[in-house]
Amino acid sequence: MVSILADMMNDVVWDKISIDHFMTSPTYTIRSDASIDEAVMFTIDKNIRQLPLVNNDNKLIGLLTQTDIVNGLLKPS
Repeated sequence: MVSILADMMNDVVWDKISIDHFMTSPTYTIRSDASIDEAVMFTIDKNIRQLPLVNNDNKLIGLLTQTDIVNGLLKPS
């Protein structure tokens, strides 16, 4: 599998491809004061693994991942 990917990468002219070719669109965000339940349901509904967090001014302040959620829920209180 790795050699197949390496072969594919060798065949691509990387300086001709912009990163927007690889991005996920549309981009979703969630406010940092949202509940964990809202965040979990949102990621499931939108089928996404990462969720940018914004503050009340819509400024990006972090990134919530599925791993963050699982680790947070498994952490002893």
